[in-house]
Amino acid sequence: MEFVGNTEEYRAGYADQAKFVGKQMLSAIDKLLASSKEQPVIILQGDHGPKKGLDQASLAKTDVNECFPILNAYLVPEAVKSKLYPGITPVNTFRAIFREMFGDSLPNLPDRSWYSPYPQPLEFTEVTSQVK
Repeated sequence: MEFVGNTEEYRAGYADQAKFVGKQMLSAIDKLLASSKEQPVIILQGDHGPKKGLDQASLAKTDVNECFPILNAYLVPEAVKSKLYPGITPVNTFRAIFREMFGDSLPNLPDRSWYSPYPQPLEFTEVTSQVK
């Protein structure tokens, strides 16, 4: 679970992966938009940041502001868009969609983030207040 290169190699590798995935996603979205009779709902989400500042065994050595913010990009109807806000987490993204598009009554849950060390994966520490 430990990267065996230097910081520059990590940055370059991460950037190359992001460029590749970005091209693939844009191509897929273009095809989806071109072939859809109605405007589709498209949600792109990441589950973590680059993690260059992650220490698998220590929260104290982890840069939570580099690891925890995620990509949240949406193509949704205006009714859904008006319910989205900075800091929304995936659990509430889907609740907003279900409420506005399907008439569900699921209330929002707290937007929270948690750290767990690799050696003790079920030992969770809430870091929500530390993430900017």
